[in-house]
Order: sequence, then C-alpha cells, then structure tokens
Amino acid sequence: MLIFRVTEAPSFLIDRQRLEEEKLMPGPWLKDLEKRFYAEGCDSGPVDTWKETAEGHRVETVDNAEALYRKICRDVPPASIGYITDIGMTQENLNQVYELMNDVTLLVSECTFLAEDEGKARLSAHLCTTDLNRISRQVKPALLLPMHLSKSYISDTQRLYAELDPPHGTQLLQVPDYMTPRPLLPSELPGFTLRR
Repeated sequence: MLIFRVTEAPSFLIDRQRLEEEKLMPGPWLKDLEKRFYAEGCDSGPVDTWKETAEGHRVETVDNAEALYRKICRDVPPASIGYITDIGMTQENLNQVYELMNDVTLLVSECTFLAEDEGKARLSAHLCTTDLNRISRQVKPALLLPMHLSKSYISDTQRLYAELDPPHGTQLLQVPDYMTPRPLLPSELPGFTLRR
C-alpha cells in the first residue's frame, strides 16, 4: 500500500473587499503583517494599520495582528496533491484514504481495472473503476487523475474513463493514450561496444 499527500504551506492572501469593510487602506503595514505571517505565523501582538479617513488615512494600532489577519484574509485553502496505489479495498485502508485525502486538490489514483474485472483487482490489491468512484465521492477532490491503467485496455482506455463518475465539482483528467517508446539504439544498450 502506498498513499501520501503533499500540501503547500499557507499563503498570505488579503481580500480587498474585507479590507474595505474594515475601513483599512493598503500600505507598508501590510508588508509588516506579511513578514510576521511567514516568520511567526502572524503573532497576536499589536500592529499599526492605516485607517481610512476623509482626509486620507491615519495610523491606528490594532491590538491583535493575528485576529486582524483572520478578518481581512482570503479564505483559500492551500493546494494539495494526493497519491494512491496498491491499497487493496479493505475498510481499514479506505478509512486511512478518506482521512488523509479529504478535500485534496488533485487526487492521482491507480485505477487498474474495469468494474467487470473487480475480481482481478482484488487478487492484485489494485482498484477498479467502482472503487475509485467510491473513493472520489467520499474525498471530493477538485481534480481526479486515474493512472496505472491495465495493459489489457491499451486499445480501449476510453472504457475506463466512461465508467468513472466523479462527484459534482470534480474534474476528471485523462492521461494520453498508451504510447510505445521508440526502440533503443545499439549504442544506448548497457555494455555495448562497437566492433570493427
């Protein structure tokens, strides 16, 4: 079994509308807030802001920088990539997948077999299309990329994609059809020496 998830670190993002609602103006104080966000996770100490006034702005100290940031930030979760292969369809494994992959941005998952070949999937600890449909409905990724398709379907990979039914809001991505690599040249073979 191999599953992992990589999630980007949170980014400092300001929502202009929220900034206006708080009657705050952009200024060097935002750079200070950003520096504190990346250095210390936006500590709860005071921060000097620019408050909007009829004449322009005035400096106003806000007691809690962290609370202020939560008020004016854009709520955008960090992007993430999840990878699943060779898990076998046990409830214990599924529970781990559901917990780790919940709301992942891009889920890259093996989908080796068609639904009709579920028996083969179980014997080899691989997934079939029914399994991936079940997983994707539970974790609701933004993007779903099936991979590790069985060589049995090389001439008709579209059958696999046709059986996949991701939840609303999930975009199904397709890998290019199987392409055979070019043959190796003799000079590319290990230990090859040209004889004259």
